[in-house]
Amino acid sequence: NKKLTLIEHFHKPIYIHGLVALLGIELLFFASLPVVRKRWYTVFLFCHIMGCILFIIFVSNILLQ
Repeated sequence: NKKLTLIEHFHKPIYIHGLVALLGIELLFFASLPVVRKRWYTVFLFCHIMGCILFIIFVSNILLQ
């Protein structure tokens, strides 16, 4: 058993997929701020669609591993 360094450990696909899924949720969070939602509704809508797609795809990749 070779001990992995921290960088090698976090280069595993499960961590990369988890990070991308988290970024999708962060996109939802920041697009939901009242300033964005009220002034730029189309940006809000686009970010929610893309954030949900990222989250669903990458969480399903984690669950299928």
